[in-house]
Amino acid sequence: MKENVSSENTEQIEEGKKTTPFIVKLILIVLIILTVLVLAYFLYGKEKVVEISSEKLSELLNMDVNFDSYEFISGNNLEISGMSIVTPYPQADYKKHNKYHTDWLSIKIRKIRLDNFDYQRLIESKQFYASSVTIDSAEIDIYRDKTLPDPPFKHKPLWGSLLAKISTELNVDTLYLKNSNVRYFEKSVHSDNAGRVHFANTFATCYGISNNAKKLKDQPILEIDMQGDVMGVSQIIAKALIDLSSKNDAFTLSAKANGFEAVHMNRILSGVLPVTITEGQVKGIKVEMSANENNATGTVELEYEGMKFDLFSGDEHSKLKSFFANAAAKAIIHKENLKTNKNFRVGVIKFDRNKDRSIFNYWWKATQTGVVDAMMTDAGKLFKLDEKAKLQK
Repeated sequence: MKENVSSENTEQIEEGKKTTPFIVKLILIVLIILTVLVLAYFLYGKEKVVEISSEKLSELLNMDVNFDSYEFISGNNLEISGMSIVTPYPQADYKKHNKYHTDWLSIKIRKIRLDNFDYQRLIESKQFYASSVTIDSAEIDIYRDKTLPDPPFKHKPLWGSLLAKISTELNVDTLYLKNSNVRYFEKSVHSDNAGRVHFANTFATCYGISNNAKKLKDQPILEIDMQGDVMGVSQIIAKALIDLSSKNDAFTLSAKANGFEAVHMNRILSGVLPVTITEGQVKGIKVEMSANENNATGTVELEYEGMKFDLFSGDEHSKLKSFFANAAAKAIIHKENLKTNKNFRVGVIKFDRNKDRSIFNYWWKATQTGVVDAMMTDAGKLFKLDEKAKLQK
């Protein structure tokens, strides 16, 4: 019986390897863990679960998987505590194990709770049903070393297509992510130290997660509501509406944030404009985007004032300090953009998707085009953008 369990789930993980984006890896990993736990519980008894999960799961998933405990509550509610899912080699040995750059993962979750979890349906029909799934206090670290070559091109479908590729039928009315932190580290040839993007105090609610074709005819929209702190910018609020029945993965994204120090904009502008912001205040930002598998359009309202910056040469590590350089910088970017002014500029989002990159890269790069459009002068828009920026799309 153990061999049957492994072979069935191996088919699922092999399907997962064809669609490597992080979010789907995590869904598949959790699904397989839950499947094996439930099967082990009912087939072998509670005392065998830890033995099966710690060794068999790690071998099956090619990840180091552990958890402290689990408990069925009131029959069909399941809680798993202290789950850990880590790439099975130290981050320091990254280059020893990889020919191309890829994600190194460390996922630690204090508690996962499934309410109204239909485990019999999962065992008998490979159909995952739960009224809600709560992921409480997740600490997620992702590392990628881009000093290694790019992997061969592999198309990465967006979320609607990704859910359709999961062999297990999936139905979750509501998924909650609470009090979680996501840290993305990326090492590039342009710096000795890995850059970091930190999503802190993150909360998200997802409604209508399903790949059931009949259900999607009646309710095709997956809604994701998010809020959190990003790189020192507090209380970013965002909503994504994803049409899971769309043939071209259509979705909309809206996001907004209140005031923050303008220096935090440097991460958005890095590699795209030849400037570094040194002073200024962003009074607010609002993003409205419509997109699909191929391209994104929309607007960015970016209100700011008191902008000061340094101009960089082609080598972004060497500053041009001359009077002419500073004058050129002022000609590239407006020092203010206030709604009280008649000439308030709304940036235009226009971006063609790079289909071997993740949906998060897509959101980020599309938003970047609108931010740059709102900040640049007409003269600045004639500048040839840094070639590295094009390669980083």
